[in-house]
Amino acid sequence: MSLTPAGVEEDITLAFGYGRDEAPPLDVIEELATALDTDRRLVTLLTTIRAARRDLTVPPSLEAPPFPVAFTLGSDEAEAIGRAHAGHPPISLMPTRLGLGSKPALHYSMVDGTDPDAWSTFQRLIRHLFIPRQTQGK
Repeated sequence: MSLTPAGVEEDITLAFGYGRDEAPPLDVIEELATALDTDRRLVTLLTTIRAARRDLTVPPSLEAPPFPVAFTLGSDEAEAIGRAHAGHPPISLMPTRLGLGSKPALHYSMVDGTDPDAWSTFQRLIRHLFIPRQTQGK
């Protein structure tokens, strides 16, 4: 947690465990992102998934890295970037509008956590959103 001119800034990690025969709870991401944006002024939310133990403990061996499955821009951040720009990334990843009203958060659902190209997709999305247009491609 840190104090910024805009207020308090926090990085939070949430972890969910599920068994091998269960589907990951990806259906709760949009609801969580909407609540965080509405109640806590969400800036960004990156959701990743990786194979692990159900109890979330980490064995003393190398495991596969996580894969991104979703990225959410809070409503204020989407407004600052520009809705037209944020709403049309140069990849096949169209955002879902979260929340009510004219200033929704934008939620980019990527994959189910098994696509090895997910990090490349995420990087292209981040470059599109956060690197000014005049410096892209240089």
